[in-house]
Amino acid sequence: MKITISRHAKRRMRLYSIEENDINFLLNNSSKSKFVGRHEIIAKLENFSYPLKAIIDVREKDIFIITCYLLKKSKK
Repeated sequence: MKITISRHAKRRMRLYSIEENDINFLLNNSSKSKFVGRHEIIAKLENFSYPLKAIIDVREKDIFIITCYLLKKSKK
């Protein structure tokens, strides 16, 4: 699968110090990345104090990351 990161997502990654490894970890541990369509993925990663949220669009063989950012409100 080819992963494409939008310009907006790259800017958010730089703003919140999110690395591509974090995004790959998020996608690999999510079952939603296997279904076609637009999805929201929220996960708590060890190196961040807040949960990481990514909005992705899965096409036939490609994953397009629309945006990703840290949630200021914790996941309940």
